[in-house]
Amino acid sequence: MKSVPTDVQINYVSGGGAVNLPVRVSALVRGKYLSYSDYEEFNFSPPRDKRGESSEGEEESTASQDQRVIADKLPLTLDRNGAGKVNINDVPVGKQPQELLLEATYADPNGEVQTVRSVSTLWPAAVVAGIKTEGWVSSSQKIKFQALALDLSGKPSADVSLDVKAVARIVTTSRKRMVGGFYTYDNKTETKDLGSVCSGKSDSRGLLLCETKLGEPGEVELIVTAKDKDGNTIQAASSVYVTMQGELWFGGENHDRMDVLPEKKSYQPGETAKFQVRMPFRFATALVAIEREGIIETQVVQLNGQDPTVNLQIKEGWGPNVYVSVLALRGRLREVPWYSFFTWGFKAPREWWTSFWYEGREYVAPTALVDLSKPAFRLGLAEIRVGTKAHQLDVTVKADKESYPVRGQAKVTITAKLPNGQPAAHAEVALAAVDQALLELMPNTSWNLLDAMLQRRAWGVETATAQMEIIGRRHYGRKAVAAGGGGGRSNTRELLDTLLLWNPKVMLDANGQAVVTVPLNDALTTFKIVAVADAATGLFGTGQTSIKATQDLQIISGLPPLVREDDQFRAQLTLRNTTKAAMKVEVSPRATLLDLKPQTVDIPAGEAREVAWMVTAPAQLALTRAEAILWEIEAKDTISGARDGLKARQRIIPAVPLTVQQATLVQVDGSFSLDVNPPADALPGRGGLKMSLQPKLAEGMDGVRDWWANYPFICLEQKTSKSVGLRDGKLWQTVLAQLPSYLDSDGLANYFPPRDGEAARGSDALTAYLLAATHEAAGLNPAFALPDEARAPMERGLIAFVEGRIQREFWSPRKDLDVRKLTALEALSRYGKAQGRMVGSITVAPEPVAHPCGDRLAEHPQARGRCAAARAAHR
Repeated sequence: MKSVPTDVQINYVSGGGAVNLPVRVSALVRGKYLSYSDYEEFNFSPPRDKRGESSEGEEESTASQDQRVIADKLPLTLDRNGAGKVNINDVPVGKQPQELLLEATYADPNGEVQTVRSVSTLWPAAVVAGIKTEGWVSSSQKIKFQALALDLSGKPSADVSLDVKAVARIVTTSRKRMVGGFYTYDNKTETKDLGSVCSGKSDSRGLLLCETKLGEPGEVELIVTAKDKDGNTIQAASSVYVTMQGELWFGGENHDRMDVLPEKKSYQPGETAKFQVRMPFRFATALVAIEREGIIETQVVQLNGQDPTVNLQIKEGWGPNVYVSVLALRGRLREVPWYSFFTWGFKAPREWWTSFWYEGREYVAPTALVDLSKPAFRLGLAEIRVGTKAHQLDVTVKADKESYPVRGQAKVTITAKLPNGQPAAHAEVALAAVDQALLELMPNTSWNLLDAMLQRRAWGVETATAQMEIIGRRHYGRKAVAAGGGGGRSNTRELLDTLLLWNPKVMLDANGQAVVTVPLNDALTTFKIVAVADAATGLFGTGQTSIKATQDLQIISGLPPLVREDDQFRAQLTLRNTTKAAMKVEVSPRATLLDLKPQTVDIPAGEAREVAWMVTAPAQLALTRAEAILWEIEAKDTISGARDGLKARQRIIPAVPLTVQQATLVQVDGSFSLDVNPPADALPGRGGLKMSLQPKLAEGMDGVRDWWANYPFICLEQKTSKSVGLRDGKLWQTVLAQLPSYLDSDGLANYFPPRDGEAARGSDALTAYLLAATHEAAGLNPAFALPDEARAPMERGLIAFVEGRIQREFWSPRKDLDVRKLTALEALSRYGKAQGRMVGSITVAPEPVAHPCGDRLAEHPQARGRCAAARAAHR
């Protein structure tokens, strides 16, 4: 066990350390996987026996990844610089690298608990060992490989002692027949220590080149041990495969899959990718397919057990990733007697010798129960990443200063270059300036446009739509500030929006540059400015920078955002001094219906102090329409004159909301009396009786109008009813603009926009409702009239439905087809499209059916003319 010293540093987003902040530190240890981008072909994994692999071929144990908590909430108070030190004791010492996960929790000025995390590596030695086999294996008796020594930063380390030993793992596979004609495989693994096969010191490249002779067939694990100057050691291992006959042999499994291993995981266009095909055959014909969302390219190759590899030339259009599948087919094994040389072997002596020596020996005549010589196949799949540098723009964003005052202006220069280094002239850039505190809650990965445009594809076909990602218009901050000097009072900070600027289209000049002015608001924080650029049809890039907004004296609100009436709470503020001189600050808060006394507090240089008032939320504010306590806080340093002002809004709601227990609506003609009593469980002094008189029933229905205005549902019927019910012509025009997207191929309306390729499922009842409702509403406001281009397809769809040329079947508790046709007929009659022949498709029920063209409706003055033709045909 060892002790690890740990440093904690916490700063405010507006700059400066968090002085005297109490922090709790926790620590956890877990396993670590090593990988270096410059040495992707090397293996840094520990030996297999260290990983606890079972001889039965099961998956590797995850014991090295087990997590262990070694420190839990150690207390720590930061100093005047926002820094602190603590020792993590009882840190376990391992033979392989481990990760030390540190977490520090603290309460921010708002009272919310925040967590910062750091991950460090615990090294068993001052060097890192790696090993690489030349290719994967060598079919000869000479095995070539390389041992590697790196320092802890991943750079080559010279004069490091390296020793490589070999352990043979011989896998013996037997196949047996099971009941039902199936086969199963039994694998048995034996290990044998072959001793040290190479030793020496690393050169200036950190390499030790080795060549050795191995006489044991099967899998051989090469284990390299690196020793630092203090005698500490670290190991890494990799495997090669050796057979006595010179071929590579991979054991069979109880399925038709095999491994296809790429030489490395990532390639650039123009490189040659090499894949090892681990097939259990000495010879096979393979179909190699490059796949992604379909088949990109195919080729047929011959595989030989001497070197079962496939080489592919990486092409430009394969980015960002492709899948390489190999279908290896071994034909039927046949008997090749010696005298067959005189019948066909003399024409192709090499092929005859191969068939005679291998297939002839392995051939087993079929029996009534088993056929071991039948054809066999294996399928393998591997994924490789293909570089996208040819599509990447180099975008840089620079601000003229690092720090700005409140409501200052930042001059930001954007520069974009093409992949060849030339300026991205006239490229288009989208610029966003966002509060860094917001990004701490959830990072925005959508700025990485290249990754989004060329994202990793799955092995298959995918479709996607961006309909749910449409962002509507939103109000960000005040549009203007009233003229005037504020009555002699200092400005207060109230523009605290998280979005400073969103400019979706910034055009670069001929030099690939643009200068944008970013206006800052009142927030004291760090802002991230991000530029997302695109040029032509396949070039994308992202650049970013950060700026700070700060001032000498800062007020940080810790007010709870929501309280209830008569709640008692601690109204807390944090006052922060960012200068190098002490301050004597007088803070004066004002709040609606609250009497708060000013306080004076001494704040040392670079530190912060908390001030608080015990407050009882005023009950009467919860009953107002605003439902808010408005705060205005002013702070002033009596020594230097530094000051700050802050406006805040605190929502207040009733502890027991008022509800309507009884309502009566009557027509008053003369005198009217009504006995009322409060409910038995009513709170004393709350509620009451509200009475209002109005000349018309349609007036004074504010509650109904508010309910419609806040109606949240958005299907076509609901949006139409909302716009008609509110008589909102502008809202109806937005619905009308979207109406074509709701119609199916027959012209009938859907409740939600149908997707491409879906069957026609438009509703005749909804279509009839749209025609009838807008016709009635157009009599009150011409803005609700349907234009001919929108009405015509719906009329054609209803006519076809009434005449029986199209059908719509929907679930109903009883048969309602005739009623639906009559409803459609009534809607068509409003526009003069109803004809007497259309009633012929309607079956009249034995009992009279009340329908839109029935006797009662036909007697209505407005409907009599429209239904005359339909009634004549009906009789």
